[in-house]
Amino acid sequence: MQKNLFEKIKTLSQEDVQKLLKNMPIVWQNLIKTAIYTGARAGEICRLNKNDIDLELQTVTIHSYKKIPTKSKKFRVVPLPAVSITFFESLFELNKKPLLLLNSKQNQWRVDSIAHGFKKYSKQAGLDYTFHDLRRTYGAWLIMNGADLVTVQENLGHSDITVTRNHYIHLVMDHKKKQVDKLPAI
Repeated sequence: MQKNLFEKIKTLSQEDVQKLLKNMPIVWQNLIKTAIYTGARAGEICRLNKNDIDLELQTVTIHSYKKIPTKSKKFRVVPLPAVSITFFESLFELNKKPLLLLNSKQNQWRVDSIAHGFKKYSKQAGLDYTFHDLRRTYGAWLIMNGADLVTVQENLGHSDITVTRNHYIHLVMDHKKKQVDKLPAI
């Protein structure tokens, strides 16, 4: 059965994010904020080092999250929102290790721990989201604030613009509708 192109992806509202953050320990809050500010996958976030964040240029370099990197050792450089810089500065002070984020035991995060823990916190907050929905939220929030599909594709690291379009077509159509509604009556 073919997926309906206009089927909406699951994204969090700002209120949902606040509910989640309110019900989480600080290490989880840091993880969630990093996901929303970067659009990175869980595996990519687990491997972020402090030197991947350039506070002066306000960028994050996200490396391939596969266990065996591709020949080209794929990476992407994503601009960080200005509102996130103070947050990332604070992360630098939390530990002496090169990793940007550590779990509550001061170890590297694991993807399966993130997935299970996030689901638990989501339910505790009365919500029903997966960690990957944060990535979708990043893309949706960009589009809802006027970003073009190419920017979203590049920031998310989608291999093809079609992937981005198919995920976010309903938002693009909503935006187009708002724009055509500005035409005057004749």
